[in-house]
Amino acid sequence: MNKRTNMVFTLLQIIAVVIAAVGTAVAVEFGIIGGSLLSIFIGKQNTADIAYAILGLLTVIAVAGGSYVALYQFFTMCQRLKHGTAFTAANEKAMHRIALGCGISGAVLGVMMVAFMFYQGALLALIEVMCLLSVAYLCVGLVAYALELLLRRATAIQEENDLTI
Repeated sequence: MNKRTNMVFTLLQIIAVVIAAVGTAVAVEFGIIGGSLLSIFIGKQNTADIAYAILGLLTVIAVAGGSYVALYQFFTMCQRLKHGTAFTAANEKAMHRIALGCGISGAVLGVMMVAFMFYQGALLALIEVMCLLSVAYLCVGLVAYALELLLRRATAIQEENDLTI
C-alpha cells in the first residue's frame, strides 16, 4: 500500500480517537448535569422529574455505548485497510456493527425525543438537538448498512477470484 493511502487511514483513525475523546467529554458533562438534576429532584421528591432525569442519564449511556461501538469498529477497520485487506469478512462484520451501533443510538434518541416532548420542563432546543442527532445517527447507520451489503458482494467476488487463480 502506498504512503498516501496509509496516511489517509491513519488520519481517519486519529479523527476517530478525537471524536471519541470529545464525545466522552460531552457525555461526562451531560452525566454531571443529569446527576445534579437528579439530586435536586430527589430532594423535591417529584417522581416525574426523577423519572425523566433517570431516562436522560440512560439515554446518554445508551448513545455513548452505540457510538463507542461504531467508532471502535471504524478504527479497527481502518487498521485492516492500511494493510490492504479491504474485502474480508472481518470488515463486513465491522460495517454491520457500525450500522447497528449508529442505528441503536439514533433509535434511542428518537424514542427519548418523543418521551421528552411530554415533559413539562423540557427545553425546545434540547428536543431539536435530539431530533437532529437522531436523524444523523440513523442516516450514518443506513449508509453503513448499504456499505455492508456492497462489501458482502465484493467479498464474495474476491473469494471467487481467489479460488479461480
